[in-house]
Amino acid sequence: MLLVLKNKNYNLTYLLALSLIIVGIICSKALMSIGMVLAGLSLLLEFNFKAYFENWRNNRALLILILLYLCFITSLLWSQNLDYALEDLKSKLTIIVIPLLIFSKPELVHRNKGYLLTLFLSGVFITSLINVLFYTHTLGDIIYDDIRGMSLFGSHIRYGLLVAMGAITCIYFIKKHKKFIFFFVFVFIWFVFYTYFSEVLSGVIALLISLLFWLIAELYFKRKIKALFSVSLIFISFLISVSFFMLSPESNDLKVVSHSEIAEEWNKRSKIPIHSYDAKGQELKQTLIRYLHSKSLPANAKGIKELTSKDFTNIENGIADIRELSNGFISRLYSIRFELQNRSNPNGHSMLQRIEYWDAGFKIASNHPILGVGLGDVQDEFDQHYNDVNSKLLLKNRKRAHNMFLTFWVSNGLIGLVIFICVLSIFISENWKNKDFLALAFILISISSFVFEDTLETQTGITFFSFFYALFSLNKYKKE
Repeated sequence: MLLVLKNKNYNLTYLLALSLIIVGIICSKALMSIGMVLAGLSLLLEFNFKAYFENWRNNRALLILILLYLCFITSLLWSQNLDYALEDLKSKLTIIVIPLLIFSKPELVHRNKGYLLTLFLSGVFITSLINVLFYTHTLGDIIYDDIRGMSLFGSHIRYGLLVAMGAITCIYFIKKHKKFIFFFVFVFIWFVFYTYFSEVLSGVIALLISLLFWLIAELYFKRKIKALFSVSLIFISFLISVSFFMLSPESNDLKVVSHSEIAEEWNKRSKIPIHSYDAKGQELKQTLIRYLHSKSLPANAKGIKELTSKDFTNIENGIADIRELSNGFISRLYSIRFELQNRSNPNGHSMLQRIEYWDAGFKIASNHPILGVGLGDVQDEFDQHYNDVNSKLLLKNRKRAHNMFLTFWVSNGLIGLVIFICVLSIFISENWKNKDFLALAFILISISSFVFEDTLETQTGITFFSFFYALFSLNKYKKE
């Protein structure tokens, strides 16, 4: 690193550092940290602080992010758990460090925006190929517990957002570089396939929302009102159809069940008693009945005899619908549908657990609406709430809000929540004026993740958001 810095070409060193951050976002936390340190050292050795401060002073996006971080610091005044608060404060420092680095040389970064986006796109494409090749055992012999393990380079949820961002970046390049249109179309199709195949709900939602937005924005600015109305109508119809599918009970749930017969026949072939629980913590008998119905088998002794050894293993593992075993997002929909229609035990069900987290977060925030509980006491408050209400969640599943808006409200009150919304609103307003659809798609991808995850509570998530937030806040340096 020092050898690189001895070279007087500070711009090259600086761009190398940003490149390391991008690659790190995709596949390595270590590279993220190395990139930030290298960028900081490059700026320090160049010693052009007058220019840096001038760039920082005139940047509204940076100022609102600093205000948000000051809100974090202020909450320490009423936090009881200061050790946790200081550790959390350190992890959140990224939200201003990366913008400070990027806004130090805004013209240089903006001139190299195409290179940085190409590097990001290439990294996501290559790692997604590796994920699929290993998961299908074309390469390697890794044994996977489920589809979530396919993401070899980090959280499958965070990686799903990167793939969605990659797909949208393809559209940007398709419009910008007609010469390579077939390549970018191919990569876009690959990312859509990967999103479907990986079954990451937040990734699917992020991709659908960003694609829909891009289409609607294009039609709006081109004044194609009829087409805009048609697209909106189709989307609303799609939402209604999906909602009806997810919430309406299956008709075969009404079939006659011979409880004595299935109990007797099941206990003959399985070591797990029928009146116990499956691997997901669900009542095994209910899982069995649903599984039989999904295979169009009667819920009696005859139906049990039709089941194979593999079927028994599936049921014991908590698979309630044979369609959950198929590859692709449709199987995930059936799984979520089962969760929503069987809410007695949230453990082992990601959607039901989130509903529990959201409910807990809302109640905690309602008790501390203005200032919140303080940055250090968030987890303690959640733990206390779960104990107070005798939550059905197992200790290992008792987590925080899994929703950034609730998390800000809980930790920093309505004041922090309003500042956070301003961070998003200012970005949207500026990029809407500039008709920067890629930037707006990015913020929609981020917001969709904020609904289902505490994205900014992880190093990868906060680095991803901070980097692209800063990168897309440089439009005033665009050459007319």
